Amino acid sequence: MLLRGYVILKRTHTLVGFLVLGGLAAATPVPKNLNWKKLHFSLTSSGQNFTLQPKGLATSNQPVSQAIEGPLSGAQIGDLDGDGWPEVLVSWKKGNHQQGAALYSVNAGKSLSQVGFSQQPDLGTFRLQGKRLVFKDVNEVETLYRLKPGEALKQLVAEPFQPVVLDFGLPRGFSVQKMNPKVAPGKDFVGYANGRWDKQARLMPGESQLNALVVAKRVVDSQVMTVMEEASRKSAKAPKGSPLQQVGDFYLSGMDVARLEQLGASPLQADFEKFAQVDNPTKFALACAEWLSKSDDEAFFQHCLLIAGDMNDSSRYSIFLADAKLGMGQDNYTKPEFASVRAAYLEKLKTMLVLAGVNPAVAEAQAKDYFETEKRIAAKKLTPADRRDPNKAFRKLGWQEALTAYPALDLPAQLAYFKLPKPEYIWVLNPDSLAERNAIVAEGNWKLLRNNLRLNALLQCSGFLGPKFEEANIRFGEALYGKVKRPARPLLMVASVPKVLGHPVSQLYVARHFPAQRRKSVEELLRRVRAEFRQRIESNAWVQPETRKEALAKLDAMNVSVGYPDEWIDYSSLDIRPDDYLGNGLRARQFRFQRDLARWGKPVTHDHFDTPGSTLPIDINAAYSSTNKIEIPAAILQPPFYDPKADMAVNMGSLGATIGHEFTHGFDSSGRLYDSKGNVRDWWAPQDTKRFQQENQKLVDQANGFEFLPKLFLNGPLESGENMADVGGLSLAYAALQGYLKEHPQDRKLRDGLTPEQRFFLSWGQLWGEKSTEAVFRQLIATDPHPPGLYRQSQPSRHEAGFFRAFGIKPGQPLWLEETKRVRLW
Repeated sequence: MLLRGYVILKRTHTLVGFLVLGGLAAATPVPKNLNWKKLHFSLTSSGQNFTLQPKGLATSNQPVSQAIEGPLSGAQIGDLDGDGWPEVLVSWKKGNHQQGAALYSVNAGKSLSQVGFSQQPDLGTFRLQGKRLVFKDVNEVETLYRLKPGEALKQLVAEPFQPVVLDFGLPRGFSVQKMNPKVAPGKDFVGYANGRWDKQARLMPGESQLNALVVAKRVVDSQVMTVMEEASRKSAKAPKGSPLQQVGDFYLSGMDVARLEQLGASPLQADFEKFAQVDNPTKFALACAEWLSKSDDEAFFQHCLLIAGDMNDSSRYSIFLADAKLGMGQDNYTKPEFASVRAAYLEKLKTMLVLAGVNPAVAEAQAKDYFETEKRIAAKKLTPADRRDPNKAFRKLGWQEALTAYPALDLPAQLAYFKLPKPEYIWVLNPDSLAERNAIVAEGNWKLLRNNLRLNALLQCSGFLGPKFEEANIRFGEALYGKVKRPARPLLMVASVPKVLGHPVSQLYVARHFPAQRRKSVEELLRRVRAEFRQRIESNAWVQPETRKEALAKLDAMNVSVGYPDEWIDYSSLDIRPDDYLGNGLRARQFRFQRDLARWGKPVTHDHFDTPGSTLPIDINAAYSSTNKIEIPAAILQPPFYDPKADMAVNMGSLGATIGHEFTHGFDSSGRLYDSKGNVRDWWAPQDTKRFQQENQKLVDQANGFEFLPKLFLNGPLESGENMADVGGLSLAYAALQGYLKEHPQDRKLRDGLTPEQRFFLSWGQLWGEKSTEAVFRQLIATDPHPPGLYRQSQPSRHEAGFFRAFGIKPGQPLWLEETKRVRLW
């Protein structure tokens, strides 16, 4: 129960508390002379100690955790578990901000022992609620710490508790409270639209990025954590192969940290022994093929054969030979400014090997060899900008040509392993870097390649091997992006389980958190944006008749889905166990790989909402695919991207523009290279291509000239597709809003003193408020096709004439953009 009392805090270095407690129900024998009427304790901030001295108990002077930063500031005493013995909750501050709290328990009335600890940056408030401990941070996110049944106060487990998320005391969605009306919009639109948010929002210790996506993800992570934790309590009695059983047991297997620590990398020992037998190209090829069939993950691996829709005929499947991803972005391997990143990467590689039982000196040498191998390949990789062009990224080779180009990779052995017939041709992704991999294998340094295979496997499986391996990944991440707060184990599971059980987790999430009506409401908004795009294509004077015909065919053929798939992937045959975390992960990956392999020779089908981290219903994202489909996951359909209580102007400025953004992707610098069926084909009239390239160059120049940090400019070629999608999306949504207002003139009125048009552009501007560390920005500008939020808040709007009219922006003001520099395409 919540024990009531009061605390007297003296404004000195020593804080004294006195509480009167009542209503105790003793569950275990309590000394008769224990006086529950008055419990005395003192807190000494200088020594960070506190003393508990109730009558009948021996004096206990308890040192407070060393992780405490700042003076002790308060305490509560209560009997959380009903055993008749007291528990003490102490808190501390740093500056004026609550920093955290620790919970101590009297051990059988003899001494105090710490049983729970939370150091949450800028913690707002804490309270005891029954047998639960609740923390509320400055974002109004409440986190519940509960006692495990039968374990009393020995362990506290974090779980979400009534998440009411605000954005630093401000609403998550659009709000005039985020604005600074004292700033002139024509001078500084970012300051005008988001000035108060920018002043109040701040990166907490351990955070590297803050924006609308991050805030929304906090809510969804909280919801998913609830779903998974509930499934873990019910999985034992759930039908085998059901989403409830699979999600619950996978969650339990990952929460068993003690077992994971005990196992270490030993579950991979059989694979290591197979790698140790590699001593010729065929054995190397078969080792790659076997591991790929188990892991279904090309990341950090040598190369892989994939089954996917043909680049020129999407109605049939073809075989692809793909070069694997690297462990870092290409610039990190060579540029002087990333020397510290390289050092951290080498340390991560060494740590992985040491944890797997390799002698530290040997591990260091093997890590350097692995790094040098990747560095060679990185030099031959396409740049991120070039990878967006399928004509540069892919090369079609006849089967004999492929054998001649990559003889050391022994493609026939791999085909035989997968029981695939010899194809007429294959598609090669990243052909030049694959040639470098072929050269490395041809050199015959089998010791190097055996070691690389082992390290590859460790990197791929590190997330399933326990906290020490995960810590190595986190420390490397800190070298890239800055210090991070170590997530609680349940949050790690929220990130891990959906990567391999995306649909089962999403099924449980949608059933609980996504109202059917919301899907219908969003589809109506989508219909308006799509109709506007069609009208634009029909009336655009610059488009030649043959190009217009193809463009309309592509738009009409776009498969646009909202929320979740109409048909879920059936995972029921997948064996998930409550005590086999790595085995669960590998079996799930193998399930996916075999499912893809079985497509060969059959009609092409497309899974929906099935890309982890991008299009799962629990992902905060929206995505266009070159297969000519758009998916808008359920999780993004909440503030700030969509608010069912908001007016049309606000929702059009956020979700409407986001939907328009995805439509435009089908016709941007990359999407325009695919036709209505998803085939790579040039369907543009020559004069239309020239006009498109001229308009696209305006966006490249605009981004190239944007100095984000001193001497750090944006990457115009890399970001051109996203910038065009932003410009097109805003323009489409703005026109769709005008059509809506024409049909509903009663909605053309002031709200909060703002016109619908002003609310539209402000909604978009507030959507992209962002704070990040410099390290994050430098990494993203080099590798991410999305421009930073500071750019997106105002720069795309400058291409829409309605933006200038809405805020009275005139020539000569900083935000004004000459008409000759505005992009006019879609």
